[in-house]
Amino acid sequence: FYGWFPLYLPELFPTRSRATGQGVAYNSGRIFAAAGAVAGGQLVAVFDGDYAKMGSVITLIYILGMILIWLAPETKGKMTGQTQPRDGRARRPGPPRTRW
Repeated sequence: FYGWFPLYLPELFPTRSRATGQGVAYNSGRIFAAAGAVAGGQLVAVFDGDYAKMGSVITLIYILGMILIWLAPETKGKMTGQTQPRDGRARRPGPPRTRW
């Protein structure tokens, strides 16, 4: 389920802060998972101990995730980070320059 994280998240951050941005974004899910565990316990109490009903309500988070991914920015074909010049024109990096 989380296999797209290492593919998509690095493209959202500039080169200088890519590892930090990816780490914060990836690990912030742990906070939401902890909140989900607490909410699951509360839902069991609401449904009088019926774990099946609690599980069916908790799985609705996946529907929310499928909707939110459509709102994420498209990164295909776009240059990110420091490889894009300030004037906004995309260019491919050339061979390394040497000083002889």
